[in-house]
Amino acid sequence: MSDLYNAQNIKILKGLDPVRKRPGMYIGSTGKSGLHHLVYEIVDNSIDEAMGGYCDNISIVITEDGSVVVSDNGRGIPIDIHPDTGTSALEVVMTTLHAGGKFSKDSYKISGGLHGVGASVVNALSEWMIVEVMVDGKVYRQKYERGKAELAYLNGGVKITFEDRRIGEKRSYHFEGGIVEFVKALSKNKKSIHKDPIYIEGSYNDVKIQLAMQYTTSYDEDILTFVNNIKTIEGGTHLTGFKTVLTKTMNDLGRKHNILKEKDPNLQGEDLREGLSAILSVFVKEPQFEGQTKAKLGNDEAFEAVMKVVKEKLEEHFDYNQKDLKAILSKALEASRARLAAKKAREMIRRKNALENTTLPGKLADCISENLDETEIFIVEGDSAGGSAKMARSREMQAILPLRGKILNVEKAGLDRMLKSETISNIIVALGTGMGEDFNIESLRYGRIIIMTDADVDGAHITTLLLTLFYRYMTPLITAGKVFIAQAPLYKIEMNRQKFYFYSDEELTAFLKEHSDRKLNYSRFKGLGEMNPEQLWETTMNPDDRKLVQINIEDAQEADRVFTILMGSEVEERRSFIQRHALSISNLDV
Repeated sequence: MSDLYNAQNIKILKGLDPVRKRPGMYIGSTGKSGLHHLVYEIVDNSIDEAMGGYCDNISIVITEDGSVVVSDNGRGIPIDIHPDTGTSALEVVMTTLHAGGKFSKDSYKISGGLHGVGASVVNALSEWMIVEVMVDGKVYRQKYERGKAELAYLNGGVKITFEDRRIGEKRSYHFEGGIVEFVKALSKNKKSIHKDPIYIEGSYNDVKIQLAMQYTTSYDEDILTFVNNIKTIEGGTHLTGFKTVLTKTMNDLGRKHNILKEKDPNLQGEDLREGLSAILSVFVKEPQFEGQTKAKLGNDEAFEAVMKVVKEKLEEHFDYNQKDLKAILSKALEASRARLAAKKAREMIRRKNALENTTLPGKLADCISENLDETEIFIVEGDSAGGSAKMARSREMQAILPLRGKILNVEKAGLDRMLKSETISNIIVALGTGMGEDFNIESLRYGRIIIMTDADVDGAHITTLLLTLFYRYMTPLITAGKVFIAQAPLYKIEMNRQKFYFYSDEELTAFLKEHSDRKLNYSRFKGLGEMNPEQLWETTMNPDDRKLVQINIEDAQEADRVFTILMGSEVEERRSFIQRHALSISNLDV
């Protein structure tokens, strides 16, 4: 390889080539979330039209071949000739980076699109794209080749229709109540502390604030933030402002109305957000986002506006609703006591480990390598399967931690009770990350965490309990793509001295149909413990042949909703969920 480095080595990417070369810079990911982001970019343009008062009907259709069609009754993309290029404005928008109407305050006072790269990026990363604009009864059409937060809640009066023709499903969203209905839906499966959501609206320094919040008896917090209708999944200055002002104002109100006594310590932010569902939507004229994916807001004026508006409105609300204030602060005081008890429990665990001069649980069979790129830990159901796994594993890069029985349901248990569980303590210590406020992903001891349970109802229950633990108290493990579920085979067929394994009834049926001229006998595995070490290795643990399902949080509020229904304390909601979905179950293992 030549060491020569001169002007010939400098490559200039023109047009949309930079997008195709480095798509992650523009859409965040080349996986499923990136694909969804492409759809969001186009839908956001329709939402901007709605915010400007030019559109009240938006349709999203997934066709039979998987293509997506987005249409609205707004103004459409201009089709006249652009003075700087001599081509139609439509072509400029679709093929030129940093070209769009969002740079002009005359066209859009407030919008979600800021960089002028949305539609052109979608075009660049699509196999094909067709744009149609209807003006004065005429349709202008161009075709290019290679080249579900529900926003209806944020825009009361706008109707959004979603249709998936692949499965014959069609839904319409039309919420006159806006974010108040949104927060009701967010907290629907949780028991509310006060009757109606608290709604706040106001402006400061040209920043408009809308906030809807509902306190529930659950342990988790659920806060969604938006800027100009764009979901800011990493928060930013508006979220920081909300958390800061909520903590200070609620403590001040508690002292003012003598709900918090002199002996009571000031409540921490996490105490006051326990059980809180909230939607914070701000509108900023010149928002500054981190990256094209608009994941995090950086405007200082948003922080100031949220602080001022929320403080004034919360004081005004709770001065007249002191009963609700007392109920919320009583809940927060309980959270404070539980937090302090959990802190003591963590300190006891640390002291115990120090005294015993060990930090790893006795059942853990650790691996030799410390290279995170290759190491993995299997959390295995039962001592029997754990024993087989220990004999089958690659000692260099695979660790085994057997579990005895079902772990504690952390959705129903407080943090202090959870830390007393030996099984959960073993998992936490083995992973090395800590949990909750002490969580540190940099301390993770393995590159992959693989849940390996039997392919039956009990195994699925254990998997769900483990995922609940990771989701509630070690969320970054999931968002970083570290958590997997091992797929164990259900059937085995031996034919011509070869072994064939099948992971579903469909796979088995297809094989039997293909070899219908032979008499084949198949055996069904009832659990991991039935497999000998050789079978377990070649079907479930061998990195070259195994099947793993990676766990991710595509839609946090949907995951939260399902976890709350299935694992929470509200029996009626769980019964209703089961009744609604009972007829759709095709393979019940009982």
